[in-house]
Amino acid sequence: MQRRNRLAIGFAVAFVLGTGLLAADRGGVLAWTGVLVGVVLLVKLFALPSRWDVRVCLTAMLLWGVAWAGTLYYVRSTWESGEVVELVIDLPSGTHAARVWVLDSGDTSLIYYDAPPAVADALLSGRPVRFTRGGVMSVRQPQARRVAEVSAQEANAIFALMTDKYGDRNAATDVYYAFLGRSRSRVPIVVRFIE
Repeated sequence: MQRRNRLAIGFAVAFVLGTGLLAADRGGVLAWTGVLVGVVLLVKLFALPSRWDVRVCLTAMLLWGVAWAGTLYYVRSTWESGEVVELVIDLPSGTHAARVWVLDSGDTSLIYYDAPPAVADALLSGRPVRFTRGGVMSVRQPQARRVAEVSAQEANAIFALMTDKYGDRNAATDVYYAFLGRSRSRVPIVVRFIE
C-alpha cells in the first residue's frame, strides 16, 4: 500500500469518526451525509486506489465543511436579524451568555431556549439573570419550565407569538434542527422574566 493511499485512508477514517460523533450527539442531515461520504470514500480507496486519493478526500471534507459552515452562517445571520436579547447567568463553573429571541406576553418577556443542562438547572431554580434588551441591562428573576411541562395550548400560543413577531425568520430554526441537528444534552425550556 502506497504512503499516499494510507494518508487518504487516514483522512477518510478521521472524517467518518468525526462526523459519526457529530451524528451521535446532534443528528442532522449534514452529519449523516458526512458519515455516508466518509464511508463511500473508504470504499473507493480500497476498491479503486489512485494517485488522486488524498486530493479527493480533502476536497470532499472541504466541501462538507463549507456546507456545514454556510448553513450555520445562514441560521445565525437570520436569527440575529430579529430582535435578540442577551442573557448572562452566573454558574459555579463560570458565566454563561446567550443570545435568544424574545417575545412579549402581557407585561413579561418570554423566551424559548435550548439550554445546556447546567444553565437549564440554574434557570429552573430561579437564579437571577442579567437581561439586556435594546442596550438596556436589568437583573430579572426567571420563571422557567421545561417545554415538556408546558400545555399544548400554551405551546401553541408561544409559537403563534413567535410567528407573528419573527415571520419567515422561523424557517432558519427549521433549517438548524433539520440540517445541523440539536445536541442531545440540551434542555428545551420556556422562561418568563419578571423585572
